[in-house]
Amino acid sequence: MFFAVDVGNSNIHVGLFTQTKPVKTFIFPCGKQGLNQFFFFLKKYRDIKGLILSDAYGTTRISKISELKELTKGFDNYILLTPETDCGLKIKYNPKSSLGTDRIANCVAAHTIYQRDCLVVDFGTATTFNMVSKEGEFLGGLILPGITSIYNAYPQHLIKNINVKNLKRKPDVCAFSTSQAVNFGVYYTFIGAVEKIKQEIEMKLKRKVYTIAAGGGVKFIPKSNMLFDDIDRNLTLKGLAIIYKRLSERR
Repeated sequence: MFFAVDVGNSNIHVGLFTQTKPVKTFIFPCGKQGLNQFFFFLKKYRDIKGLILSDAYGTTRISKISELKELTKGFDNYILLTPETDCGLKIKYNPKSSLGTDRIANCVAAHTIYQRDCLVVDFGTATTFNMVSKEGEFLGGLILPGITSIYNAYPQHLIKNINVKNLKRKPDVCAFSTSQAVNFGVYYTFIGAVEKIKQEIEMKLKRKVYTIAAGGGVKFIPKSNMLFDDIDRNLTLKGLAIIYKRLSERR
């Protein structure tokens, strides 16, 4: 078994894998306390000797923290995923070093699992749209603010009594309370973005694409199964697991 670790801007997502199927998943918040919990977690599972890490945590990259460096010395196989890693994906990006490794993992997973032209929409701290062809070529994408960021953009006096978790069903386009107006507005912002971007991509490629929703933020999109062909909140971790297996088999 091995660990797949996706360090995002808000949370650290960990999957314990056998082959490419997660046995368990764990979440730790980014920040000092969360990092300490994560390091303690790794010490607890010393019998696991494999780990792949995708570190997209901005300027405070945990892959450079001395404690993690010491911990990873205990792994027989430790892989730090970078945009330069040969993971079987054809990438054109400028500069290539600026492409988030979580986006790479999403595309590797989509290409491997679905084997068709795929649009992956990852609802995280930021919302990323990533396109991968059935031939395994990364065709680019877009980055939008995340759902939480949209809510935080509202004046505090407007949203202080609004619970985003209240959105359980497809809302009406005409709201009759401030709470509904905000929640429904956020919903249609993302629904409209997904539908329009998918439409533009299909026009550009002159063919249909298969849409997959990933990331924890998808839980805030009611009836998301009506919008996407599939939903997999662990898609990034699965992509990391696939890359780990590929690279391990080459050694």
